[in-house]
Amino acid sequence: MPITFAGHVNRTLWDNITAVDLSFDGGTTWQVAPGTEQWAIIYTPTVPGILTVLTRVRDDTTTFRPLTRHFTVGTGPIGFVACSPCEFKQPNLGPSTTFLRTDSDPRPVELGLRFQVDRPGTITGVKVTHYAIGPGTPHVRLWAADGTLLAEATSDTFTFTFPTPVPITAGATYIASFFTPWGQYAVTENHHRGAIVQPPFTAPPDAGVYYYADEGPEPETGGFPTKTYKSSYYWVSPTFLPTR
Repeated sequence: MPITFAGHVNRTLWDNITAVDLSFDGGTTWQVAPGTEQWAIIYTPTVPGILTVLTRVRDDTTTFRPLTRHFTVGTGPIGFVACSPCEFKQPNLGPSTTFLRTDSDPRPVELGLRFQVDRPGTITGVKVTHYAIGPGTPHVRLWAADGTLLAEATSDTFTFTFPTPVPITAGATYIASFFTPWGQYAVTENHHRGAIVQPPFTAPPDAGVYYYADEGPEPETGGFPTKTYKSSYYWVSPTFLPTR
């Protein structure tokens, strides 16, 4: 399955970078990622287990020391993660994407992210990176893949915490979603074109989902999101606490 690797270059620290390279074979060969400040590259692993990825940046005169990261591919040992809790916040994936900080769509809508984790743990809440403030009460939900509602929470900030952490199963699919009564949400189109791996999380292709509340029964305050549009990412990030 193709996997999208992505990141961004901090221009405060690296103001003259001209290229970003990735290696999937220990530095024997390198692939140039499209973009620099925001970049992304799609790679298809051929062997399950731990995949080591080297990332380096270059300017006109210097190739800098590469950064090493480890990812779990398919079945196999679980790689180490330093986060606790972990957030599945994703960078923009380079120049092929289209980012809108505030979409002008005013309809009430539930915006979600399909995801899996690679180890046992709990979902403690959801963070929403961008949304406009309007009338009504925004809230987040956690769903099982079959549409079973597992938890929900409201907040007057961008961080939503469930009353009780929700245990989830490694390898199972869940949906973290955000309901905005007034629309005007953040969106990046052409983002989820392939699987995105960011241990301990994985998002499948077309992971961004939505559901328009005004298409449901009345009164309606959101619902289970299943529709997709242009591989969009809605800046919804589940917060995961590993148990080991």
